[in-house]
Amino acid sequence: MRQAQRGAYGIVLFLVLTSTPSLVGQQIPLRLGRGGELGMTFGSDRLRIERDFLNTGSDRSVWLKFPISGFLLTPELLSFNVELRPTRVWQDQDAFTGTQQFNQLNMAYGVSIFPGRTLSLSLNGSRVDATTHGGPGGRRESNQRQFGAQVWLRFRPLPIQASYRRQLYNDTWTPDPGVTFPFQNAVILKSYQITATNSKLSLQAQRTTYDDLVRDQDTETWSANGVHTFRWGRGSQLESTISFSDQTGAFPNYRREWSERLKLYHARTVRTEYTYARTQFRTPGGFATNRSYSAAASITAIRRVGLGMLVAGSSSESAGSENRSLLFAPRLGFSIGQVRGGRIEANALVGFERRSVLGNGSEIPILDEPHSLSAARSFALEEPDVVVETIVVRSADGTITYVEGPDYRVLHGTRITRIQVPLTSRIDVGDQLLVSYRVLGLGRGEANGLRADVTVAAEWKGFTLRHQRSLRQSPTEDATVTRASNDRRLENFDDTHTRLSFRGRLPLGNLDFGAGVRDRLFGDHRALEYEVSGGLATPPLGPLTATLYSGWTSTESEERSQKTLFLSAGLAWNIGIFRFDGSVERTTIESSDVDPQRWIIGRGTAALQIERVLVEARAEFLRERVPVERARSRLSLRVIRQF
Repeated sequence: MRQAQRGAYGIVLFLVLTSTPSLVGQQIPLRLGRGGELGMTFGSDRLRIERDFLNTGSDRSVWLKFPISGFLLTPELLSFNVELRPTRVWQDQDAFTGTQQFNQLNMAYGVSIFPGRTLSLSLNGSRVDATTHGGPGGRRESNQRQFGAQVWLRFRPLPIQASYRRQLYNDTWTPDPGVTFPFQNAVILKSYQITATNSKLSLQAQRTTYDDLVRDQDTETWSANGVHTFRWGRGSQLESTISFSDQTGAFPNYRREWSERLKLYHARTVRTEYTYARTQFRTPGGFATNRSYSAAASITAIRRVGLGMLVAGSSSESAGSENRSLLFAPRLGFSIGQVRGGRIEANALVGFERRSVLGNGSEIPILDEPHSLSAARSFALEEPDVVVETIVVRSADGTITYVEGPDYRVLHGTRITRIQVPLTSRIDVGDQLLVSYRVLGLGRGEANGLRADVTVAAEWKGFTLRHQRSLRQSPTEDATVTRASNDRRLENFDDTHTRLSFRGRLPLGNLDFGAGVRDRLFGDHRALEYEVSGGLATPPLGPLTATLYSGWTSTESEERSQKTLFLSAGLAWNIGIFRFDGSVERTTIESSDVDPQRWIIGRGTAALQIERVLVEARAEFLRERVPVERARSRLSLRVIRQF
């Protein structure tokens, strides 16, 4: 009863505030605009035990949002915006965690002074305060503070921008007596940056500090980079790039990069291009130095036919290995356009490649490999032969180190290692991650053989057919070929991809259709991928517009088998001040690897707008059937009064 009364009071307060008309100052030239938003969510988790679904958790939340924006005198002098969002959350978990009550207050603000002028200033900030009661017995408080400032000096020769940002994260758990131990995470991030850019020169310098107020893990990073481009003649140019970064503290390292690219147009049909790059990276546990260089020449011998030659090489040195490669390859390309309304293009590169690996068997560190969590909630590490005990998964900003078991699981196959994220993890779909690990040391070996890349494409009346093939083959019967026992850089590969697509108008509407197959062979590992997708958007039938999209993909390999089926339908209806938008999506994912799983994901949205009031509803459903059957559903409702 009390919860219903509180909800009624919130709705009344929301209607009163959002019905207030925009203020127009009479004596003070101040302009304000007001709006508001009321939102509610309902969620539940269920776990199937034998034949019955048990309700293992639920949550409810209510929030209000009040944005205010305006300007003083004129928008060119001073403009500002402020937003408040109080939130209340109730969470009912299992018998151990019990019921939790979560209060949160979000506040964000921004001020711009002389926006767009030669000299301008912008200030922005945000604040989040949250308190959690209940659960296993205790109180949790978390605070986030952020402040930023930017200054622009818009000089014609070289515009300059300087910025400063300070972020504070504080998370404290105070348990009841005798329940568990208290803990605290507190971090301050500061960054200073200056940038200057024009058409020929780009300069950037940055200093970042990471201050851990609880543990001794402070770091300080200095970085700078510059790019200069010099152009002359009918297209010739020289581009130089240099950058460096130094980090001191808990994770010391330094990086140096230098590259040069030269393009020369000798005549209308003759041009050459030269590149050189060098990268050096060093940590207390090792070092790595990479170099690459190339020289390419092309000539248009006859109309629409081009010939060329490519010479490319690379080398890398680290504490565990030394790798070198050299490629000689002629090129051929032609393009035939406007043939009965169609177009044909083809490019081919076929040459000789020599590769060698000299390793001493020691483990090689891989630092901060970036990954993004997809709806499948799993991803594969890029390098084979991972030492699984050395895997560390962190958030993109480095503030959170996730725990194996509750947050992720390691699935180690024949040579490929995958990271699986359970539904109960702190990692959500779309989160950016950094993964560090070590791989087994390399042996010694070399391989000499064929390298080829071929692309053929044809277009005609909305149809496009594209065929690509890339391969590297070293004859195993050649006695001079000896392979490093565990290095992918010496293995053969053959990647073939063919796709047919159509995009055009039909009597029913605009059609977009595609189908493709990809066959990838890497050493002894093979993966087959099939893909079919299509969409239809009807022309407006009066005020009504409909869309339909569907897709199916299949991937088969020794380590993993996955099939995905996707279906989406949408409807829009617009009549004067009334507008309705709705869509329904359903995705089925089945995967079979070291830890097979199956998901069914459904989403539905509906939005109704009458004049300046928007009502939006969203429903999400996720069901996991393997290895255990689990269901999660969520419904959210928002009422918004727009400016």
